[in-house]
Amino acid sequence: PIALTAGILFALAIGFLQYLISPSIIQWVYKINWMPLDAADPVIATAVRAVCHDRGLREPRFGVIEDGNPNAFTFGHHPNNARVVVTRGLIDLCDSEERKAVVLHEMGHIVHWDFVVMTVAATVPMVLYMIYRFGIASGRGRNRNGGYVALVALMAYVFYVISQYVVLFLSRVREHYADSFSAQVSQNPNALASALMKIAYGLAKAPKGVSVEGGEKKVTAQALAVSGGLKSMGIFDPGFGASMALAAAGSYSQADHAPDHEGTLRAMRWDVWNPWALVCEISSSHPLPAKRIRALGTLA
Repeated sequence: PIALTAGILFALAIGFLQYLISPSIIQWVYKINWMPLDAADPVIATAVRAVCHDRGLREPRFGVIEDGNPNAFTFGHHPNNARVVVTRGLIDLCDSEERKAVVLHEMGHIVHWDFVVMTVAATVPMVLYMIYRFGIASGRGRNRNGGYVALVALMAYVFYVISQYVVLFLSRVREHYADSFSAQVSQNPNALASALMKIAYGLAKAPKGVSVEGGEKKVTAQALAVSGGLKSMGIFDPGFGASMALAAAGSYSQADHAPDHEGTLRAMRWDVWNPWALVCEISSSHPLPAKRIRALGTLA
């Protein structure tokens, strides 16, 4: 039917338009300070250039967001048009080897074409949803095929719901692959594991706009968390299971904004053994941090 065809074409057009303009929108929404890699961190610059040389890639553009929330993400149209962005919180919180490991994780996304893969994958639920919407509208007519169209629409909705979870599963798999890429290139899986410990269980619950440098807290110029559509591209999604694990473990001191290491271990146990943690993970774009750290331990 024409209605279903129109729904599919509309969804594909929206997905293609999103792919074309999303990098420009990200750069417009987020205040990113672009800088040469050498000026940002010579250690990172050396590691990134080695990857680009080995893979025949153009050096990605590098930027910093003045945000106290530790995170990093990458975006672009293809590997030779990629941008890597880190927050000031990540720079202040992690040491040089940990920062390198995080950036190499982002380079893993670039090498694997992850932002293209995820754009294509996210188009599938959109197409199914449009089939459902246009099909329901068409099925309400009095034509004799209306009942069949409505049935197709309902089936499309069922597959739409399933496909949402398939896309999230694919996102979690690509995170594991990016972790593995970082570990293998750096030959130091423990550096990324240590960074994830700090980001996911340490100071990730610090007040917005506050970063830590040299053991002293300071207010950053921009209290902007990597959130919304960028959550799936970040090194860590601060909006899901880890916050529940931290709350359950009581691992955060509101008095001095400092992590408690025994509480952090309890939070990791929550991630690994609590049945509710699995429910949280299924609905997230990122694996549970403790599982990522455990996988990095195996690689080490």
